[in-house]
Amino acid sequence: MSGKIILNAGNYYPNNQISISTPMKLHEQIEGISTNKDLADFIEKLRADLLTNPNDWENPTLERFLEAMEEWVRSMEHFYKNTGREMPPQPNWKMVADMLYAAKIYE
Repeated sequence: MSGKIILNAGNYYPNNQISISTPMKLHEQIEGISTNKDLADFIEKLRADLLTNPNDWENPTLERFLEAMEEWVRSMEHFYKNTGREMPPQPNWKMVADMLYAAKIYE
């Protein structure tokens, strides 16, 4: 079932709202990312998830988020190996999304 979330986004958008359809879980959307627009849409949903589900985030502050991203990037080859995926030889939009999502939950 697809739903729509309307959030108060403060000063981020002129109309102070974000409208997001949520047909699948966030981590499931990473596989479909292939362009910068796809990544931007994913980042918008990631931010909306933080606003609506802050308790689901292991790293809800910028400092903790960036620290987790740093640590994940340092060991990302293990993520790709453990999930049966080949690590891209060059960064791509999907890899950036992997980094961002991992920073949400990485301990």
